[in-house]
Amino acid sequence: MGACLEPPMQGWIVTEFLSMTLKDWLHGPGNNRRKERVIPLPPLQERLNKAVEIAQAMQYLHEQKPKVIHRDLKPSNIFLDDAKHVRVADFGHARFLRTFVYMAPEVIRCEPYNEKCDVYSFGIILNELITGNYPYTETNYGPAKIALEVGDGKLRPALPEDNGEWKELIELICQSWDGDACVRPTFANITSTLSNIQTRFNDNSIPSIH
Repeated sequence: MGACLEPPMQGWIVTEFLSMTLKDWLHGPGNNRRKERVIPLPPLQERLNKAVEIAQAMQYLHEQKPKVIHRDLKPSNIFLDDAKHVRVADFGHARFLRTFVYMAPEVIRCEPYNEKCDVYSFGIILNELITGNYPYTETNYGPAKIALEVGDGKLRPALPEDNGEWKELIELICQSWDGDACVRPTFANITSTLSNIQTRFNDNSIPSIH
């Protein structure tokens, strides 16, 4: 990162150019919320790696004094560098461009909220990474209907099918998007849980999730 001044009034911040978002990496280019895939689904181990890196980045932000709350965490605001490592970005738009699909119920209802609103958004993203599906495509609901149902506590994205081996991961998803913000874990807890799941499986032993 660099900076320069253009007297008398203007200043510029220069950062690395990041051309790919998590959304592009997971679903392919374009903005359509398709049910059918346009690119192969990345290996599950790589998707878990991305989840851990997102959680680590958010843990860092939430542990600052004062805490940094993103408010608009979603795949299109998560960038990947040339080595495909995660860069969480777009804080400047967080108050204005929140997306209903990833928004916590208390935020939708215009109630007071804290850093746990980011944990809710992460839960939606984690489920999206595991299933490979956009949230709520199984419903055919539009953004307004999704917001209404989520705000009323009636709707969450479809969870992955599981034979029992991924119980801990699915429990983490459900805790993260719980309607009660107090139930949601911290990102420190999330990072620890996901790291333990990673060490439990390697590329040859990770069970399939459909």
